[in-house]
Amino acid sequence: MLSKATATNLGADWDPPVDEAGHGIPPDVVLANWVRLIPMGRIGAVGDIAPVIAFLASDAAGYITGAELVVDGGYTAI
Repeated sequence: MLSKATATNLGADWDPPVDEAGHGIPPDVVLANWVRLIPMGRIGAVGDIAPVIAFLASDAAGYITGAELVVDGGYTAI
């Protein structure tokens, strides 16, 4: 499932969107439409996020304060 632009199980209870007639939109169609919005052309994976978390939890990030790291395949840059 999807949680924002990262494939995780956090979206397991997600209610799929419906079209104008109230019919459910198939998950593969929703996913394809979402991927078109991401400049890198794919949904993020846990492996894309984990290194960022590891860095922030490490001593290498010891002098970082108040920063926002966006890890979304360029989605917010467009």
